[in-house]
Amino acid sequence: MRYPDLGRLSCIILASVLMAATSLAQIERQWVKDLRADAEKGDAKAQFDYGMVHFEGLAVPRSYAEALKWCRKAADQGYPKAQYNLGFMYANGEGVPKDSAEAVRWYRKAAEQGYEQAQCTLGFMYANGEGVPKDSAEAVKWYGKAAEPVRSFFKADKPGYAPAQYALGISYCKGEGVPKNPAEGMKWLRLAAEQGYDLAKFSLGCMYATGEGVSRDPAEAAKWFRKARGFLRRLPIEAQYDMGRKFATGDGVEKNYEEALECYRNAAASGHPEAQYALGSMYELGEGVSKDHTAAIRWYKGAAHRGNLDALFKLGEMCDKGLGVPQNSVEAFAWWSLAGSKGHEAARANLGRLEKQMTPASIFDGQKRAKELVEELAKPLLPDFAPAPPLGGNQKEEAK
Repeated sequence: MRYPDLGRLSCIILASVLMAATSLAQIERQWVKDLRADAEKGDAKAQFDYGMVHFEGLAVPRSYAEALKWCRKAADQGYPKAQYNLGFMYANGEGVPKDSAEAVRWYRKAAEQGYEQAQCTLGFMYANGEGVPKDSAEAVKWYGKAAEPVRSFFKADKPGYAPAQYALGISYCKGEGVPKNPAEGMKWLRLAAEQGYDLAKFSLGCMYATGEGVSRDPAEAAKWFRKARGFLRRLPIEAQYDMGRKFATGDGVEKNYEEALECYRNAAASGHPEAQYALGSMYELGEGVSKDHTAAIRWYKGAAHRGNLDALFKLGEMCDKGLGVPQNSVEAFAWWSLAGSKGHEAARANLGRLEKQMTPASIFDGQKRAKELVEELAKPLLPDFAPAPPLGGNQKEEAK
């Protein structure tokens, strides 16, 4: 193999990288070989690890059949991680036909040995009636086993399994399997949230925002929503837009334009027209971001392409006032004509005012331009329409 002339130092670095990669591959192969040898001697942990090597396809071709074989060997010896993973494979039909009852059997074996993840999952199976009759009280029992923190003088304290603490908290808040007790539910949700469990943080934010089971506290709600920022990004698009609206208007949370802007960005980048309109408005008004009329127009156009009437109206207004574009009554007439034809009353009122100021020739040009806009809006968005960059620096978007 030939390489370009990179200079002596670059060649030395490249040679070192290639040697390191070769050495790493050799180490991986030897590790797998040694692991198999230990597994064949009957070491339960090695059997489980070797099964996971095949499950993930690490240094060997992925094989669910091999993973199942070696996990079963370890599980039959009572190794709880293997029992849990065997249950997982049956629950999801990976390497075996899907069998919820068989999944429950293996989850139970691991759970009875105190394996937290299995205890929580077994609770989930009871809560949803998967592989067992639905039994909320039994679900709570298993959640509780996994959730309880363990204090020890001789070993490191165990804070409890956060997903189980979350599930237990929700059970108390809803009264499912236990008498309804929002205060107890909040306790468990806080324990999960303090361990960094995003779903618990989000739930606490919702409870403080709505006053469900706790005194309504917009500032506290906003605090927990901010802590759950990573989770917010994974919410469905409509939910992200709704969170943006809450932060923008102070609906149940402390008003925060920067938080609203981030939520709107996430939803707008996925094509949510109301979020695109809201983002355009924030750029126009300078809410949470430096004023940028060019960026505002770009987001209004994105929303207009997706049928948002307020965006059609705003584009007419920007053209009429010369915000972000040269003042152009013909263009304003065209945008307001489209919005008015679809029932936007403010656009109709502005159109009536504008017509009185325009010549017949300009009105004709406006009507012609409106027809052109109908055709333009029926086409896909241009490739250069892209979401604004993330917040940072002076938070001002450059016109593209």
